[in-house]
Amino acid sequence: MNKSIYPWKSTASRYRYLLQNLDRHGTKVQVGPEMTTEVAPFIQAYTNPRERLIDPPGRNLNFAFCVVEALDILMNKNPGLAPKFNKNLANWLDKDGKFPGHYGKRMNSLPGVMHWEGMPAQLRRCYGELLERPTSRRATITIHNPLLENYYSKDVACTMDLQFLIRDGKLHCIAHMRSNDALWGYCYDTWLFQFLQESMASWLGVGLGYYYHIAGSLHYYHQRHKQINRILKRVDEPWDQDAALPMEPMKLKDWSNAIAVMWATTQHYINYPEALDTAMTVVWAIPEPLKSYQFAILAEIARKHRLREIYQEIFQKMPKSDVNQWVKRRCKL
Repeated sequence: MNKSIYPWKSTASRYRYLLQNLDRHGTKVQVGPEMTTEVAPFIQAYTNPRERLIDPPGRNLNFAFCVVEALDILMNKNPGLAPKFNKNLANWLDKDGKFPGHYGKRMNSLPGVMHWEGMPAQLRRCYGELLERPTSRRATITIHNPLLENYYSKDVACTMDLQFLIRDGKLHCIAHMRSNDALWGYCYDTWLFQFLQESMASWLGVGLGYYYHIAGSLHYYHQRHKQINRILKRVDEPWDQDAALPMEPMKLKDWSNAIAVMWATTQHYINYPEALDTAMTVVWAIPEPLKSYQFAILAEIARKHRLREIYQEIFQKMPKSDVNQWVKRRCKL
């Protein structure tokens, strides 16, 4: 792969310094009524896509929302369950109660390819392409689609496309975004894309390569500068994040079934939080790291309903990892 781009270890380990460099060296740009600081374009490579959970001191990432948003996209559910985990999303809904720029519809917009539950058509096509021709350059997913975008809405898809490439026996992923909010979108978008990268590598039985992130504009809005400062004030604070669990080898169909089970399980316990003590038997059937992702969602539901014994039990049953560490911080255990 391209050796001219100096690679960073991971999106998680370098996030604080990315914000610091953006704040120090970015350019002020007025976008509509709001002032931003941006780097344009932003191009970076990361050597370890598994280390993707970004939650340094001062950030307070809502990882449960991160996973649920991914599940909604993969299941093509709009608006899905994500608004239950992030009240700010209500500001982006259209008059019909849906997100105009939802990625699920775009990832399934592929004529002649049937949708599988939990497996977007474009993602499945990429798998088939690489399985048949491992050196193919055609394993791409188009998300920003002029035929689907409502350019007068608040929610226009920020991601242009994804490309998967196998080189030297490893699967690399290249994400191309027209616009990327460094405080909010970056943490969730990069997690999703690298999760798909590791999943694809698992299905194909190849190694995990680099993750490349390209954004026409990487920026933050000045109205959120207090949040940026909370992170930058602690930029030199030691931050040791536990290792992420590797993806267990899974067949494509088994993975998509697990995604469908996770979405249905999340929906059930959102509606019936008093039954959370029965959740363990359902979750144990899901392979790692999806199992830990589901545990994180259930712990967040228990935390919201102040079911302390439940989220304590969930934490104790989780294997040690970055996700387990997030639950500990989030639930103040």
